[in-house]
Amino acid sequence: MAAKSARYLLAAAAVGVLAGCSADELAFSDVCSAEDDSKVAAVGYFELPSAVVCSIHNSEEGSDTRCNMDFVDEPGAEYGNPEHQFALYVREGNGDSTIEVTGPGYEESDVTIRFDDGSVVEWGDKVRITGWVKTLYGGCSFDVGKIEPAG
Repeated sequence: MAAKSARYLLAAAAVGVLAGCSADELAFSDVCSAEDDSKVAAVGYFELPSAVVCSIHNSEEGSDTRCNMDFVDEPGAEYGNPEHQFALYVREGNGDSTIEVTGPGYEESDVTIRFDDGSVVEWGDKVRITGWVKTLYGGCSFDVGKIEPAG
């Protein structure tokens, strides 16, 4: 009987963990209206900012190095308008859902972004990002946890 109870407890814990992994997919223009630290998903395109800067970010899970990118609803979107563009931060590395900067970060050839399966995101690919909205001074940024192709 104890083994059966343990299995039910384990199954309930697994359901709780999986429920915590879900994210509401928001319309692009609604992302910056989300509550601070809420987990959401959005669809759009990566765009190179004026410079890619990588720095240490601290969170409840620990610290890691993240690099900034712009995220837009359509390529060439209006810069600085949160309904069409916002800054995001991607974990640095060469694994799943990461960014690797191999040059000064001023050209697309200096930056490689990877999907959650490790394959390379091509500039102009429509993607779905999942992560946490960070609001500050009337604007927002986005800490990316997962990058997937948007179909």
